[in-house]
Amino acid sequence: MTRTELINLVIMDACADDYEDRYQIYKLFDQVAPQMDNPPTHAEINAQILELVADGLMAGYFLFTGVYEAPLDQLRDGLNTPYLGENGQDPYFYQTPKGKAVHAADDYWPFDEPFD
Repeated sequence: MTRTELINLVIMDACADDYEDRYQIYKLFDQVAPQMDNPPTHAEINAQILELVADGLMAGYFLFTGVYEAPLDQLRDGLNTPYLGENGQDPYFYQTPKGKAVHAADDYWPFDEPFD
């Protein structure tokens, strides 16, 4: 498994059953980081989130302005702004049906413990 695939795996797992903002995704990385040779930076995680959206595996939403699937440029802007709190304008991410199918097809988890 490549480093990028590992990063994608953790992101997809974080967003498998609920909408998650970037900070919830970062928390999962914080839990698995001690088991990674080279943990990703927040910028790398953000870039992979956008890549997963571009590939149709995840979608981003602005939940507190009315739930709508946001275009990639708005998500990019949202990830590049300071965190505004749980009720702010931070985008939330969730797996698309395509993402759910890909994630469900592979039960590989390289870390010692499953994290929630």
